[in-house]
Amino acid sequence: MTEADPPLNASDPSPPRPTVQNLIAAYRAARIYQRATLQAERRAERAALRRQRLNRRGLAKPPQPKPPEAAPHQPPPEALTLSAIGFGPGMVIRFRQLGIVTAADLAASDPATLRTALGDITRLINVNDWIATAQKAIAA
Repeated sequence: MTEADPPLNASDPSPPRPTVQNLIAAYRAARIYQRATLQAERRAERAALRRQRLNRRGLAKPPQPKPPEAAPHQPPPEALTLSAIGFGPGMVIRFRQLGIVTAADLAASDPATLRTALGDITRLINVNDWIATAQKAIAA
């Protein structure tokens, strides 16, 4: 130990001072952790208060079961998928957003409508070639 270093005492109660960056990081981590739980607690409290008010007024209704959601369109297992004819996962997702799931759907689509739905990307690609490729894949 040199003279410049102060002696370490086990009885010294003061911990080393954290830096500002460490304090900010700790604060953000705590807020991110708390955010979801705080919102859920706040929602539950508001719902409980709303139920109490309605019960006092005699207007409370029993909770209604949620209707089952419709299943997304699934192609039949024998259908030719878009990824099988060479489309990547990004374009497959984009086609599904447009309601085109199988190669048959793509082959039956109108080129002008498809160009309009896809937007600016059609400046870089030829939609007619895509439709022709899907038609050839179905015929084979």
